[in-house]
Amino acid sequence: MSGILLKDFLYLRQQPKFLLLLFGFFIIFFIATGNQTELNSLFTRLIVMLTSILVINTFSYDEISKWDGYAFSLPITKKQTVLCKYLLTLILSLVGVLIALCINFAVNHAMSVENFVELYCAFGVSIAFCSILIPLFYKYGTQKARIAIMIVVLLPTFGLSLLKNANLPMPTDADINFMLALSPLFLIVIFIASYFISSKIMENKEI
Repeated sequence: MSGILLKDFLYLRQQPKFLLLLFGFFIIFFIATGNQTELNSLFTRLIVMLTSILVINTFSYDEISKWDGYAFSLPITKKQTVLCKYLLTLILSLVGVLIALCINFAVNHAMSVENFVELYCAFGVSIAFCSILIPLFYKYGTQKARIAIMIVVLLPTFGLSLLKNANLPMPTDADINFMLALSPLFLIVIFIASYFISSKIMENKEI
């Protein structure tokens, strides 16, 4: 399994230059404007976006190189290849959080409770987002599943807009704390359920 993970990281070894340029641009821009609060929020959003992009890229590389056909001629199971994608998602999400954490300390020299909550929420959304997308990629491939990406991204946006326009009462601090307390269990359930769904798809798939 370590070899499969290494394969994905080798795929992604060309990405750091792009990521460093992207991070560097935003750091310079927001420090120059003095808006450090916006900088913190930016990196929490980037964690979600970049983790998803990197995981998606590994599926694209697998398709281009026809990896599945080769992999299943090796002494590894389909479940092991699926598990590696989920381990990769977890690793990339944690690395993204650590990078954002370091940047927060470098810019603010401290971390507030709000910063930690933002980072945790970014990590949670990243895990949930990839948990929805990975089974779709296994089922439909990267080209067809890109439509699903747009739907997954747009639905929450439209949902939030509708809720705002409906003038519904905003959740109280107690409601938010309750949801945060339940969120680890929710993330574990959706992550594990997604893995089993992907494994089932791969077991029934003819390569």
